[in-house]
Amino acid sequence: MPYYMDDSLSKNELQSFLKNLGIVHLGMALIAFVFAYFLSNYITKSLTRISEKIKTTKLNKENAKIDIEKTPMEVSILIDSYNAMIDDLENSAIIPVHLYGHVAYMEEIMEIAKKNHLEIIEDASQSLGSKFKGKHSGTFSHLGCFSMYAAKVMTAGEGGAIVTDDKKLFEKLKQIRNHGLSKHHITSKFGLNLRLPEINAAIAKIQMKKLPTFLRQRKKNAQILTELLQNHDIILPKERKNEVMNWYLYTVALKQRDKIMNKLNSAGIGAAVYYNPSIHQTPYYKTKKTLTTTEWASHHVISLPIHPKVKKSDLLKIKKILSAYRN
Repeated sequence: MPYYMDDSLSKNELQSFLKNLGIVHLGMALIAFVFAYFLSNYITKSLTRISEKIKTTKLNKENAKIDIEKTPMEVSILIDSYNAMIDDLENSAIIPVHLYGHVAYMEEIMEIAKKNHLEIIEDASQSLGSKFKGKHSGTFSHLGCFSMYAAKVMTAGEGGAIVTDDKKLFEKLKQIRNHGLSKHHITSKFGLNLRLPEINAAIAKIQMKKLPTFLRQRKKNAQILTELLQNHDIILPKERKNEVMNWYLYTVALKQRDKIMNKLNSAGIGAAVYYNPSIHQTPYYKTKKTLTTTEWASHHVISLPIHPKVKKSDLLKIKKILSAYRN
């Protein structure tokens, strides 16, 4: 069951992502871990997208079925990057989410996981291009999951990729994505039809060549917006020491969030909230536990557009609107 946490690429790196195209999403990675390690409990964060919440029954060799009815537990987030703070680890695995393009606190998470004999599945859906101490998000553990949805820093139209340095797990994932078929076209494992269409892979190949340019443009826009919004009553995003962000989202925290977002949207600026309500407050996953920091963030954060098509004139318009609400 899920436990919520309240919490530029080289040619070789690009090729490594291409090698794994077709293994399409985090849900599949969880399925793989279920069958690889009989995973039944895992930790993730509540301030994120609902797709992480695929849930599984406890499995054994005679009982290999997927269920969708388990009870979540929650952990807190750190306000500086909205990443997770872990302190309860009676589970089988941790799913750190590299949220908004920030790299999760992987050194601390890896240390805790090792001490408590836990597996790690990195949700790097939002952090393609982000690094910490020169190491790419999604590669700190044995399994990292990337999204290539249309709104990400690069796209395949839909789908994504899983990277792993575990050969056995790699072979298992290839089977799971293709009906569980072995090399001899015999169903020897549980599997689904999760193959990435060739046309999507073709789009991704072209997009990957453009990725370094996309990331430079995002970084430039982030730097401009940071300069424009200095001395405002706003908590601005920033890279921590040794971190390189992909600037997937420029997420700020401020007062009067909803009023400001409506004003931005009325002016044709695609500002959005990620995420409200938090998962632990949605009808299906609702729990009684209070996550103070997560709930504060869900009512104060707003993501401002800095994608490559955003011009300086757009950023100046954002500043003008935010300045009107300046205290």
